[in-house]
Parts: sequence; C-alpha cells; structure tokens
Amino acid sequence: MALARIVFALLIAVTQAASASGDGKQDREVLVVQLREDSFLGSPDGPSVPPHYSKKLESMEGVIGNGIYSSPYQGWQIRIPKVADNPRVHVHQALIARRPDGTVITSHVLFLPDGGFGAQAVVVTRLRDDRPKSRTEILARFAPGSAAEFAQYEKQGVSFKAVDTPLGQALQRTVRNRAFSWHFPYRVMMDTAQAKGSLGVSRYVVTGDFLCEFSIIVDGAAAPTFEALQALAERELDALTGGMLKTPQ
Repeated sequence: MALARIVFALLIAVTQAASASGDGKQDREVLVVQLREDSFLGSPDGPSVPPHYSKKLESMEGVIGNGIYSSPYQGWQIRIPKVADNPRVHVHQALIARRPDGTVITSHVLFLPDGGFGAQAVVVTRLRDDRPKSRTEILARFAPGSAAEFAQYEKQGVSFKAVDTPLGQALQRTVRNRAFSWHFPYRVMMDTAQAKGSLGVSRYVVTGDFLCEFSIIVDGAAAPTFEALQALAERELDALTGGMLKTPQ
C-alpha cells in the first residue's frame, strides 16, 4: 500500500492535467426517453457475473426534471448528458448495496443513447467508517503499485494518470477496446475484434465520505486517430464530471 501511495503521488507530480470546464453546458435539449430501475441478483463486481433485471418506471417525478437526474438513494444530482452526441437518452438507476442499518452503500446511474454505441455511468460509494478516508490512500488502491505493473497494464491497453476535476484530484484510467455490458462500469470487458476499437475512460474521485466513479465508453469510429478519440473521450468525461450539481449526502 505504501508503494502504491508513492506511485500515485508521482502521478500527481508529473501530470500536467488541463482543468475541467465544469459548466456541463449542452448545445441542445436532452430528452429522457425512459427511466428504468435495474437490479442484480448478486454484486455486479463480485466473483461471478450476476443476472441483471430492469423495469420501466412510469413516473419520473422527483428523479428527472429540468435536465437533471436526482438520485433517490443518496441525494446527489447530475446533469443528464448527451451520449454519443445523441440528445435522446435512456436512464437506468440502481441501488447496489446497503448497510445492515439501511444506509445506502452504493448506487449508480447509467445513461445510454437511444440507438447507437456509447455509455456513461456514475457510481457513488459510501466509504467505510473503519478504514482511512484519505484521498491519496483511497485512489492508490486503483493504481498499479509498481513501475512493472504499470508496464504490464500498458501492454494490455490500460493506462493511468492523475487529473484535476471540479470535485478535486482524480485518478483516470483509460482502457482500449472496452466493451459495454449491463455490468458496466463495475466489470472491465474488452472486445479486440472491433474494426475501430472503442475507448473506455474512468475517473475516481473522493468527495467527503464518498468515492465517486465517472465512466464512459466512446465509439472508436467517432474520431480518426487514437489521440483524437482520447481527447474526445476526455471532453465528454469533463462534462459528465463537471455536471455533478450536488454531491452525495
């Protein structure tokens, strides 16, 4: 763990990250096609893939309004983004885990385009009270612990860097050829058979007593080069991260 903290500190020292815009502006209205509540028979990030269930909610009242999603589980709010530049969006929400006293541990929202390829998700997890809540220590758990591990990840198409966000410093992970499944973003699935590989980018940030994950998948056909695709993905992730209007309670 000490080595991982050192590695993450070095990431912070050497990364010259551009400041996120944080305004979350959209050039046209977003229309929510439907709101669905998802559930899993087991943990999405457990040892085996659990079955996924989904039901349409007939009323969006109290959850969707004025282009904003309000979590009924943990009180946070975020602007609903366009996905793959599509203003017609399907919203899936889920309560993943509770403590024995009923306190919600983890919830998420998933934004999908009404047709086309792409996904954006926000996962919010309450940190354990019996463990350190230091941002550096928490984020170090998601970073490779040594230079050799970094190199191995790079060979697999996975890279890491520290970035600044409106919510504070974050660890960013990029995954080439990331594929969507109903267990996104908990499970990393890759599809190397794609003609133009997709790109998955995630940011982990600690705010108060919570760890927030912002993850997206973008279509490789959306940009002519990998560098352009990376830049596009980071702009979309800037908007998603900057769109959080109210942090979890």
